[in-house]
Amino acid sequence: MGTAERTESICHSLGLEDLSWKKRILSRAFNGCGNCELRYACISKILSGNDYEAKKLRKAIAIMSTSPDRPPKSKRAGWLASDIAKIGISQCRNCAALTICIANAHYAAYGSAINLPVLQKMVDRVRKNLDKPYRLELLVQDVLNLSGTYDSVLVKRALMCFVNCRQRDALEGINGHN
Repeated sequence: MGTAERTESICHSLGLEDLSWKKRILSRAFNGCGNCELRYACISKILSGNDYEAKKLRKAIAIMSTSPDRPPKSKRAGWLASDIAKIGISQCRNCAALTICIANAHYAAYGSAINLPVLQKMVDRVRKNLDKPYRLELLVQDVLNLSGTYDSVLVKRALMCFVNCRQRDALEGINGHN
């Protein structure tokens, strides 16, 4: 999913060169976590605040692949949802591997493969949602709201996942990041 060059490009496109803490989080997420088979378990841990919770991951998948005709629950997005949505628009909208990402997320949440026609419908809905920036921000906010807490707490949870990561040494050795 990630390389140092891709991360630099994303940071530049989002104007994060001067915000070193955001750049470091993004670098870790793309270069390390994005290449790890445990990434969906960690997403679940960040949302739940505890251990892996497939139910939250299922809800997150359902929210992000909801019909473009269905309005999001959130009425406004916070800074974290806005930043995540910008990354989604710049990186996921035209990515050839989006189908694989969605299939992997489904497998992590349900423990089984998804059939192809259902997967294709999900991918189509996600792509349509990615084409509407404000709507995408609200959908991401709906996912973040599953945590029942604030953006700053979610960032701290993500940092704790980084610090306590079982794969940390292997990921840092492969990708050469700190």
